[in-house]
Amino acid sequence: MARAVSNVDFEKAAKEIQRTEEEKQLWLKPDDTVVLTGDFITQLKRKAEFNDTKAKATLGLCYHVGFGVTRDFKQAAEWYQQAAKEAHPGAQNNLAHLYDAGEGVRTDHVKAHELYVAAARQNLADAQFNVGLDYAIGSGVTQDWAEARKWYEKAAKQGNLFASANLGNIFLLGRGVPIDLVQAREFLEKPAKAGIATAQYSMAATYVPESNNLEAAKWMRLSAEGGYPPAQLELSIMIMGDKTGSKVDFFDALKWARKAAAVPPELLRGSAPKAHAMVANILVDHPETANGTGGPEAFREANAAAESGLAWGQRLVATCYHRGTGTERDLVQAMKWYRLAAGQKDMMSAETLAVLLDQSKDSTRDPVEAAKWYQLAATLGSGLSAYQLGLLYRDGKGVEANPAISIQWLRLAKRAFPNDAALDSAIAEVDGRPIHDGNENFARGVAFAEQAHRGFGSMNEAVAALGKAADIGHPKAAAYLARIYRRGDGVPRDEARAEALIAKVEKNPDPITQYLAAFSYLPDSDEPLVSNVDRVLSFLRRSSAQGCAQAQNALGYYFMSAPAGQRDLVEAFQWLSLAVAARNETAPINLKRLRSQMTPAQIAEGERRAREFKPHRENSTGALAPHSGGVESSPAKVPAASSGN
Repeated sequence: MARAVSNVDFEKAAKEIQRTEEEKQLWLKPDDTVVLTGDFITQLKRKAEFNDTKAKATLGLCYHVGFGVTRDFKQAAEWYQQAAKEAHPGAQNNLAHLYDAGEGVRTDHVKAHELYVAAARQNLADAQFNVGLDYAIGSGVTQDWAEARKWYEKAAKQGNLFASANLGNIFLLGRGVPIDLVQAREFLEKPAKAGIATAQYSMAATYVPESNNLEAAKWMRLSAEGGYPPAQLELSIMIMGDKTGSKVDFFDALKWARKAAAVPPELLRGSAPKAHAMVANILVDHPETANGTGGPEAFREANAAAESGLAWGQRLVATCYHRGTGTERDLVQAMKWYRLAAGQKDMMSAETLAVLLDQSKDSTRDPVEAAKWYQLAATLGSGLSAYQLGLLYRDGKGVEANPAISIQWLRLAKRAFPNDAALDSAIAEVDGRPIHDGNENFARGVAFAEQAHRGFGSMNEAVAALGKAADIGHPKAAAYLARIYRRGDGVPRDEARAEALIAKVEKNPDPITQYLAAFSYLPDSDEPLVSNVDRVLSFLRRSSAQGCAQAQNALGYYFMSAPAGQRDLVEAFQWLSLAVAARNETAPINLKRLRSQMTPAQIAEGERRAREFKPHRENSTGALAPHSGGVESSPAKVPAASSGN
């Protein structure tokens, strides 16, 4: 009884697959011209008594599946054991299955694996699949993806579609190999076209990273129609996200979400709460899908999702109480559930809770707590919350008034609302002369420093200008000045003052400031980085993640030239490639040197990482939020870190 059967829950289909597979395994078959009776079993036993190996193996199978006899795992094991000792591969494979399941014998995964291997070495495809599966999941052996792949390939060459599907998943998920979507599709195509729903699901997954929504939706729908619950859920999500190439059909989305929510939780691989939440979400936002009578179902499904601790489910329960959907309207209960979801960093819950606390007319009004939740939502990427938080810091409402922090949040909100006249007015009101002076003095200070390095003028002028900017809170000036004091560059060396300046900007989200903070520690030219390594790497990673080309070049150079235990050529390739793409002047030279040290496989992995990189804008707390463009340019030239050229 091979394990090479699709792991799906379409009960009727699975039973039919099992029945046909079992009948195919009858190594001795009854006469098709007569009705199956006990005579067939009698004949088998008679042949078995005369040491007919196939008869013994067939008797084992009959008892295993209840074919012509009452199902009896113990009897099955006894007959399989006799045939297995005589090297019958089918009996070895099926006896292994009994040891795996603990049916008729004690559970023994090591023994099962040994039997699978014995059958696999006789070229039984199902056994080869099962050996591969053992190595993939670590059953009876240590997990080993290379071995899993080897045995899957043997089975796939014999036409085992499930082995081919699992090979596709190895390349889709990067199990022991670099992720390769093209290779994954080559293995998945045949089982997917043969109607194996799990393979169709994986086929859809290969198109998602490429944003090929039409192909992804096509295969996801086929998998969903084949009865695969995870595909039913994902199809519903794709429909609601307008990723199917057709007009959004809320009724269709609800149909698939309901199917997924109706199956036993274990069949959704941990996504059952998400399925319940999807049903509730559609019914809450689109009550027309249930002819206006979906309120009780929405509330019930929301609670089913919330019971698991899913933040989305908690938010939906809150929404039901907030709107009176399927239950009495109750703002106290709504705020309780919003707090639970917001506590799990659910942006929409945090924002809604903040608005309720900020604008309530009764005793629930609490500007201080509102500011807390606005800040959380803003750090998670909400432009509206950034807007509101900027106004709170402008007006000293719920927080201490702080123009510098106010302008920071308002400018962040500007990215979400570029044409908002009221926001422009608020920024103009808060944006005062000190910030302008800071930019001007920073630019002057950098220019003076560059002149001093060329032998023209004194570093004292640079320090004076940068000091003025740093004193009024200009972060780039503080970071640049820190390097001057740390190195004693034209001024007495002052490590303590340098560290105090860096401490002021450590949490600043600006990528150029982060790069300059790292630069304050970096040595000149080819000198190795030997002190404050973790601190430098932290600043460089934060800056690089936001798309700063200077930081990416410096980070790539570090991983290219670091001591052996810390060197990482693939990561170096990723960052240097990104710096080259951003037209950093020294990155091409570094990348050319790096290529000569790398294998083709390492280069391919580095290229993949660079290709999949998405810059993220950091917020004021150090958290990262997605953004679409590169980093903003500095108001003054930014120095280059050591590049080894």
